[in-house]
Parts: sequence; structure tokens; C-alpha cells
Amino acid sequence: MTAYYHNLFEEALKKDVIKTVMEMVDGDETTLSILQQEIRTLTPDFTETIIPIKKYIYRGDFTFSEHNCCARVWNEGYGGQCTRKKKNSSRICGKHQNMIDKYGELWLGYTTDDCPRNPVHPNGKVHQWRHHLKD
Repeated sequence: MTAYYHNLFEEALKKDVIKTVMEMVDGDETTLSILQQEIRTLTPDFTETIIPIKKYIYRGDFTFSEHNCCARVWNEGYGGQCTRKKKNSSRICGKHQNMIDKYGELWLGYTTDDCPRNPVHPNGKVHQWRHHLKD
């Protein structure tokens, strides 16, 4: 990170901390003055942290298992069949049944159906399959 961006982020962070604390404590001018003095002495650490990518399970050549849940899983965008066992006489496991109970559907559908093109997670985020990025 260049010095320019480091300073830009540092100043923005300090202002944001001051604003947030002042809102939390309904601070007055004295509180603001003390807070600004304390914040000046702080030096944020912007050391770059590399977050490891989750490992996915290659399931491209999977053989459908009638004993496992029929729900499609995200698997870091590679997809696949849920590896949990079906619950009772259902097509799906307890986890995916809970998703249906909560959201009314499985956002990735079933492995027995066509793969949804751009599935939308219940949190609103649109996902893209890795194998569809080449299309």
C-alpha cells in the first residue's frame, strides 16, 4: 500500500472511530477533545493479510448417490451433491429441510434438476458458478 493510501485510510478510520464513539456515548465537546487526543497517538496496522481460499471438493465427475441428500451445494462455486444422509423418507437432509422451512426453497435447487444460472443466496448476493464463467 502506498503512503498516500495508507494516510488516507488512517485518517478516514480515525474519523470514523471518533464519530462512532461520539454517537455511542452521546459525547460532548470535552469527550470529543479527549477522544481526538487519544486517537492521534494510535497508529493503525494495515499489514496485508492474505486470507487463504477455502478448499473445495472436486465433484465434477460425481456419481449421484440415492442414499445422500439431493440438494445441490455451493462448494466454492463448483457445485455438487450434499454428502449428508437423507432424513427419514425425505429427499433431503435435516439441514436442507430447515432451509426450505425458513426460505421456502433451496437457493441452489436439487442435483436432479438443471443448475440455476445465477443463483441468488437468501442474503441477496448473486453467485456465479465457476464452470459458467467460461461461457
